[in-house]
Amino acid sequence: MKLIADIRIELPFALDFCATGPDLDPLVCTLQGVQITLYFPPSLSDGTDGQGLFGEWAWWKGTILRLIQEREVSDVEDVESLREMALETGDEVMRRFINSYRWRLGRADIYPVRLDPRKLILTAEHEDGARETLAEPISAFFYKNMPKDPPLKTSVNSRTLARLRDDIAKGVEPSIGVQLDLDAEALEGQGEFLRAELIRGLARQQMD
Repeated sequence: MKLIADIRIELPFALDFCATGPDLDPLVCTLQGVQITLYFPPSLSDGTDGQGLFGEWAWWKGTILRLIQEREVSDVEDVESLREMALETGDEVMRRFINSYRWRLGRADIYPVRLDPRKLILTAEHEDGARETLAEPISAFFYKNMPKDPPLKTSVNSRTLARLRDDIAKGVEPSIGVQLDLDAEALEGQGEFLRAELIRGLARQQMD
């Protein structure tokens, strides 16, 4: 039985694409036994911005990708585990792709992103070719992860607004050590744990 994981990825930044036509071939590879196909946005699709024509070449920017994974599974009884597996693989694919793009194509301003579980669709393809869309487990729904109390410490509200205003008015800025700690926390969220640890080492040096 084949499990197909299909997810739409909405990037918070635009990537550049060039092709001698309206679209670009997908990136196809195998990662840990999983067939990976990463589709790039056609030049005239949702989330794209045409930049120009250069002879036979078209250049556009786009923010929406589509990732499809195909893997063999023995059964689809534990849908929650299958979703976690697909999201973990997808996160790793995007981490590797964005880091390669950032390095090879000179885009220091971009960074790996985590996949949105709400955008993931799982389909089981049976031996006879019939396809079955798997229902989302309860844990996939956003309301299960809702906090008990409102996030007053991490949102702009009447309690935090005065401090934010004073920081702007008085030019209050965090120390270099605090900023490095925040950078490390962001890297951990992107799955870049080694880089995060190196940054934390620099932060500790600043605080010594």
